Amino acid sequence: MQRFNKDFFFRLSLDQRLIAVIFTITFFSCDQANDPGLAEIDGDIITLNFYLPRYQSFLSKTHQTDNLSNRYALLNSLIDEAMLMEYAEEKGIPEKIDKSPQMEKDKGQLLLNAFYKQEIDSQLIAGETELRRMYTWSKSSIHVRHLFSRTREGILDIQDQLDLGNSWAKLASNCFTDSLLSSNGGDLGFRELGDLDPAFEQIAFQLNDGEISPPVMTGDGYSIIQLLEREYDPFLIENEYLHMKDRLDIIAKTYKKRPAVREYTDQVYNQLRLVFNHENLLQLLPEINLLKSKSVEIKYVLPDITIVKSMLLNTSWTSTDILEKCRTLSQEKIARINSVENAKSIISGLLI
Repeated sequence: MQRFNKDFFFRLSLDQRLIAVIFTITFFSCDQANDPGLAEIDGDIITLNFYLPRYQSFLSKTHQTDNLSNRYALLNSLIDEAMLMEYAEEKGIPEKIDKSPQMEKDKGQLLLNAFYKQEIDSQLIAGETELRRMYTWSKSSIHVRHLFSRTREGILDIQDQLDLGNSWAKLASNCFTDSLLSSNGGDLGFRELGDLDPAFEQIAFQLNDGEISPPVMTGDGYSIIQLLEREYDPFLIENEYLHMKDRLDIIAKTYKKRPAVREYTDQVYNQLRLVFNHENLLQLLPEINLLKSKSVEIKYVLPDITIVKSMLLNTSWTSTDILEKCRTLSQEKIARINSVENAKSIISGLLI
């Protein structure tokens, strides 16, 4: 494991840093067997178990593939991050911003993340059979197209029209705002494992050539998926599987996370006997959408109306209560509150 002195490292050029990081990754396998350290900055260790989830998230968000250059780039970024955080602590910067609205929002998000890690992540276990199936998926690429709606009602209507014989191309031209997808029938081309939304991808790889899926709930809405064709690499190599196993485990847990969160939320939803006012929630959606603005202070135009009530606790939450809770969410999570169904699911999670 390579050790870095922060004062020395700040003086290194970009090329020199990259060389240091390459050296670190090249030789980390000689370190601890269970959780090897990739880098140490003044006693703070960046471990492999810390690095792998961050790397998978990095690849997913940037739509890039796994290669040595990307591995080096992320580790270099984590080293910079660790040293900047230590520098901030030395200068007392956290105390200066501790009471800022953004900091309160970040604290709320961290609490949510910790809750999900405790209640959900510990249950996400991928078995050997599942990992080997995913390895075979990783050796193929799939050509897929889909039809899309933001709402459950919308996708069910599209499914009815498809069942009645309406052409796929016509339905796609009506359901997509993106001009390319609208004109090409929602064709996504050939995709590989890790390229697509986890819920979408998990269903798509299970389809046979020509098969059409039922409606699938994804992070953005709902899709009906058709697998057009599949290309295979027939060579399955045991050593390659073992080398990829950690990455496959991360992807498998990503597949499981959203259904597990939904199942847990539904369970507590039923226990609390939450009852939503549908019309009031519909009025609240545009106000929640305003939270995507960078502005911290937002003047709400909606009167303070009841959104949801727990029959078990005999407690109600108003529009003001819900908006304040939504402020703790990430921009990505706020963007997902684009329909009444998604709003109920996410708000229920906030109240648990």
